[in-house]
Amino acid sequence: MWKEVKRESTLTAAKKTKDLIERKNVPARLLPPKGAEEGSYAVLVPADKEHLIQEILRKA
Repeated sequence: MWKEVKRESTLTAAKKTKDLIERKNVPARLLPPKGAEEGSYAVLVPADKEHLIQEILRKA
């Protein structure tokens, strides 16, 4: 199961967050906004790694 750890307003920012997570050897996915192009992208990680990623994002 995948859990959302962060929302980014642009695709570029979402990709940077995804790359940061993947450099720590944790798989990540991007979920695009629904409907119109504007919206926010969700960054998802496996549920069992959520606490680890929260700590990584807090330090970044």
